[in-house]
Amino acid sequence: MRWSGRRRGRISARALHSRNRALNRLVLGAGLAWREVAVLRAYAKYLRQTGIPFSHEYMERALAAYPAIARATVDLFKARFDPALGEADDDDED
Repeated sequence: MRWSGRRRGRISARALHSRNRALNRLVLGAGLAWREVAVLRAYAKYLRQTGIPFSHEYMERALAAYPAIARATVDLFKARFDPALGEADDDDED
């Protein structure tokens, strides 16, 4: 069966929307921006690559069920990797 590009695009967009629905709820539930949700999604994908026994969908559902933990994870990521915050910390050490 050959599918037109338009039909294929609609199907993949629908699949993408349903696949990401759990983490997308964190935009409202935890007050996260879409980029912060992308960080959580990247963490889940990284953990799958390291061999964690939980499925990607399971991790997404767990984060969506506990938005405070999702928010704390993003805050920790920012504290560790945001260069602007790192410069402020360096000034305090002098």
